[in-house]
Formats: sequence, structure tokens, C-alpha cells
Amino acid sequence: MSSEGDADAVTEAQDGADQPDPDAEEEAGQPAPEWGEEKGAAEILDHMLGHDHHDEDNEDFDERQKRQEEDEAMEVAIMSAKYFDTTPKNILGFRLHREGAHESVANVDMALAWTHAYGIHGGYNASRSRVEMGIDCPLGEQFSPPESVIGSTLLGARLAFTANRRSRAERGLKSGKVDRRSLGRRAPFDDPRVFHKIRRPGKRDYFVLIGMDVSGSTKGEALKLEKKAVMAEAEVLSRLGINFAIYAHSAKAHEITHTQMSMDLYEIKAPDEPWNSGTRHRLTELGPDGGNVDGHTLEFYRRILDGRKETDKVLQYYTDGAMPASNFHEELAVMKENIKICNDRGYTLMAVGVGTDSPAAHGFDTVQVDEVADVARVVQHLGRRLQA
Repeated sequence: MSSEGDADAVTEAQDGADQPDPDAEEEAGQPAPEWGEEKGAAEILDHMLGHDHHDEDNEDFDERQKRQEEDEAMEVAIMSAKYFDTTPKNILGFRLHREGAHESVANVDMALAWTHAYGIHGGYNASRSRVEMGIDCPLGEQFSPPESVIGSTLLGARLAFTANRRSRAERGLKSGKVDRRSLGRRAPFDDPRVFHKIRRPGKRDYFVLIGMDVSGSTKGEALKLEKKAVMAEAEVLSRLGINFAIYAHSAKAHEITHTQMSMDLYEIKAPDEPWNSGTRHRLTELGPDGGNVDGHTLEFYRRILDGRKETDKVLQYYTDGAMPASNFHEELAVMKENIKICNDRGYTLMAVGVGTDSPAAHGFDTVQVDEVADVARVVQHLGRRLQA
């Protein structure tokens, strides 16, 4: 057995092993940690050994942030090359929503405008129903147009198309083939207008792009009007065999910077896609969300027209407010530039103002709708262009 003195010596040795040496800490130039603080073992060990990772962590964070910024800049550059003519200054995010897929660029938060895409049902505002938001029609109403709204436009367009396709004889000309019907009347009087030509129509075909405003201000009656009007136009175009596409657009403050914008585009009907129950469902499931960046949206639509082969290209732009709405100075410059490009390339710019005629100030051939009864005017408006 050990003596009592030996036991005291063992106890002191154990205590000394457990306690840090203040003198050693001071000699190393490091303040001794307060014993009893709630520190992790690794932290205490690093402190005792003189290791401090704080600066390294900052360097790693700065490097990661730099890489993230470079990645986002690259994504914006890719977006710009694919969808825009120049790199946007204040548009840092872009998302093109398609059925079953979402093409995203930069860090864009989840868009809420397409309830069907995310399985959201009335989730925009807990106090508002889908009917109040303009997603569903009230009981007894429907978005599909009655035949009375589209019938006269269909008839007029078909007659115009038939007439345009016919060959026509132009008489009373001074050159061409001799017109026997005129020869007897004009020859005795030395009238040289005894010739005629057969004018054969050049091949004309059409492509119509319909762009819908689904910004937050459209909630309720405005969105319902838009859906009814677009549904009616789509039915007319489909029955006439005219190719068309339908997109919807919105935007909101970027989720990180808050001072810049991100865009959301919704492909309801792609070019060359059939108009059917699926595309109708995508249209009816749209809800309101965010704001608008009209210049870059117009540029996105114009670039779709650029890729089409049809002889006659029409852009039908829907809005319920002033243009441009958000990111004013940049969007105004981009919008003016794209309006000029459209005019130079012979594209027809048409607009539907829901409770406004603001697009007319920018040269759009505009019709204003204020109530459901005005939907017929939208169809007639498009029909007149197709019959020209």
C-alpha cells in the first residue's frame, strides 16, 4: 500500500495535468483561456497550440463568394447570348417555365404564377380564393368563348384568305399579253391599253405570338379578361390553321440584391405545338405574381419572331398598366430599340390594354378592354389584321 504522502503527490500530478499552464500561455504571447468557459475541445486545443483558423475561414468565405459571383456572371452572360441582344444591367435572374421543366439562369426564387406547375391551389394569399385571384371563373362562367364571339371573325378571315389566294387579271395595261376583250374597244382609237397580266398571289402565311401580362396587378377581373380574350384568339387562330404561340410574363425584385430584377416567362403554347386540352389547361391555371420588365420581355418575344419563317409575323402584347412598369430607364431604352427593330423587319405590333391604352403611345395598334363584353373587340382586332 502507498503512503498518505504518495497519495497527495499523485493527486497534485493529476491536477497539474488537467490545468493549462498560465506561464506557458503568457510566454507564447497568447492570453490564457478562462477555465470553465464552454469551449469545444478543438477550439481549446487550437488556442493552446497557437492555431487560429479565423483568417483562413474568412479567406475561404471570400473565395467562395468570389466564385459564386463569377458563376452568376457567367450564367447571366449565357442568358444574354441566348435570349437578349445585349447583357442586361439590372436583370440578374431569368426563368423560362415549360411543362414539366424549368430553365433557370442565375439565382431566381420560386415563381408563383403557374399554379399547375407547382401544385399550388389558392396559395397566393390565404384570404383570397382562386376565383378572387382570377385563376378560376365564378360558378356558371367559363374561359372558353361562345361561338357568337368568334364566328363572324372566322367567316371574314376565311373569305379574305380565299380571295387573297385567287389569281386576278389586271386589264388596261400598256404591256403584257393582248387582251382580246379590250382590243376591239381601244384599238380604233389608238389606245395602247390593250394588254393584260395575270397576277398570281405570292405565298403568305402567318405567325402570331401572344404575350400575356400576369403581374400582381392583374389579379381578379383583369386576369379573367385576359384569359377570356386569349382563349378566344387562340380558338380563332387554331381553326384558321394559323401557327401561334402563347407566353406569359412577370418579374420581381431579385431575391438577393432586392434592387435588381429577375424575370419569369411561362410557355403556355410553344410554336408548332397543337392547341389542345393541355395547352388550354396551362392557360387557365395562370395566376398573378410580381411586376413587369416590358423592354426585356418584348426583346424575348421579338427574338422568337426572328426565328420564324412565316411571311407575316404579329406580336400581340397584353398589359394592364403603363409601359414600362419596373426598372424604368433600362426597360424604356430596350423597349424603344426593339420596337424599332420590329418595325424595320416588318413585324406587326398589336396590343390589348386591359383598362388602359398605354401601348398606343409606343406605336402599338391597340384595343382597350374594360369588361367581358369587350372580348369580341379583341378577336375582331386580330381578325382585321389577318384579313388585310
